[in-house]
Amino acid sequence: SNSFELNSKLNVYPNPASEYLIVSGLEGSSKVEIYTITGQLVKSQDFDNEIHINLDLHVGMYLVKVTNGSQSTTKKIIVK
Repeated sequence: SNSFELNSKLNVYPNPASEYLIVSGLEGSSKVEIYTITGQLVKSQDFDNEIHINLDLHVGMYLVKVTNGSQSTTKKIIVK
């Protein structure tokens, strides 16, 4: 149920994104990781409201994994 709580509070937008992602709904210290659909880690950083992606990510679909304490959840995003 923990990950469901995190999932319902977490918002990742805009989607599709091109320059940055906003991650909202988190408290405390969190970690944000972005993976390709094939599971390759392409970006990892401590939580920040704005995650700049235009230099790191090509067009395509990605998984954004957010870890907050013992909870983690994953959101799908499109980079255009």
